[in-house]
Amino acid sequence: INLWWEMARGDFVFYVSGPWNIGEFRHFLPPHDQDLWMTAPMPGPDGPGVSTIGGSDFVIFRASAHAELARQFIRYMLADRQQLRLYELTGDLPARRGVWHLPPLAANTKLRAFRAQLNRVRPFIAIPEWNEIMSGMRRMAARVAAGDASVRGATRRFDRTVDGWLAARRELLAHAPPSNAASAARRTRPSEAR
Repeated sequence: INLWWEMARGDFVFYVSGPWNIGEFRHFLPPHDQDLWMTAPMPGPDGPGVSTIGGSDFVIFRASAHAELARQFIRYMLADRQQLRLYELTGDLPARRGVWHLPPLAANTKLRAFRAQLNRVRPFIAIPEWNEIMSGMRRMAARVAAGDASVRGATRRFDRTVDGWLAARRELLAHAPPSNAASAARRTRPSEAR
């Protein structure tokens, strides 16, 4: 599937993605098609929807011989100027809110939905299987967008698949000490977290 061309051609009207696709649309669509698309915040069942956020973390190991240098580097990378430059180079959105009022971010109408969405972010489910679940969701969404599966059928199949992936985790938690099992069990079924 070439999402950009198929969307410009009118094969489908919308799809759920992230801010990285702003650069992809700019790259893959000709200039005369750039006004054919726009971003919008995620809707929810009773108003604005929530979203998750990707990215990376800075980590300083406790035993690091260069902890102070690492702190200085992190402070440098989190400064507004570097956050803006990182956006210009990669399209990655700034982690700090103060950068959003600066050009070119403030003037980019396609970024406004993502800026609004940052106010309604929820963390990912803290389980090791999360990356596999996210990859599976992308594959499932691509099949639905291509018309190879219905939304209801694809989500039911995927729910059963994820349930199988997490069966071993639930089995381990069933035999874990009570203090660990209770808190971890709340995070093991994605359908319960929705």
